[in-house]
Amino acid sequence: MNEGGIRNVAALLQLGSGVRTTDWMQYPCPFAKHKHATGQDRRPSFGIRVMEHGSSHYYCFTCKKSGNLS
Repeated sequence: MNEGGIRNVAALLQLGSGVRTTDWMQYPCPFAKHKHATGQDRRPSFGIRVMEHGSSHYYCFTCKKSGNLS
């Protein structure tokens, strides 16, 4: 999914505005309340891989939760 599509999905999930890195969009982890030791994600650790063609996947660099975005 391209950056625009990811931003649309993130808006639906109320993840915030996100920060673009090279191949990732970074957001606060939506699983932090249940999966992070502190129950919070103060620094965006939830990444969604930007793929111009095909589906994207997500990965939280803190709690290690991952999956296909679709």
